[in-house]
Amino acid sequence: MGALTIPSGTLDGLLGGAAASSGGMTLLSTTTLSGASTTISGISGSYNSLYVLAYGATWSGSGNLQVKPNGDGSLFAYIRTYYDGSATATDGGGGSTIQTGLNTNNGTNVVAIQIDNYTSTSNFKPVILRNGSTNSSSVGNAYFAAGAIRTNSAITSLEFVQNSSANFTGGTVLLYGVK
Repeated sequence: MGALTIPSGTLDGLLGGAAASSGGMTLLSTTTLSGASTTISGISGSYNSLYVLAYGATWSGSGNLQVKPNGDGSLFAYIRTYYDGSATATDGGGGSTIQTGLNTNNGTNVVAIQIDNYTSTSNFKPVILRNGSTNSSSVGNAYFAAGAIRTNSAITSLEFVQNSSANFTGGTVLLYGVK
């Protein structure tokens, strides 16, 4: 009996997958958080999704890191689950900024945000967000949110702010385009 030969791509189809395609993530910008707000503008519309990784954010005073798509703080509707070091809760909301859940001002924080369909001028944009940080007692905090940016405008900028109007004293935002 001869060896079994499988035509290229057949196994992928049988397993319900597809052959690997070209594409991936392209770093569009590296931005340092500073001042009352930091804006990444002129975002390329050449991708399918945006991926934001913000980490090590610090600020004066208390507050919560938030994101305003196109500078508008009234577009996000979400449901979230979080653990604040002592309890777990689930809630939802709408008509707000993208709440990152980062309210720990000690630089241990990180948040990842994926915005799909961001160039559409016909549909809303799905968002998935997850974070991790430690509080002042070194207890781990976790946060997961999913929702939508409720606009038919393409997302061309992201503004990073504090809900308490505190000034950023550090932190990095990496913005990727995803094919």
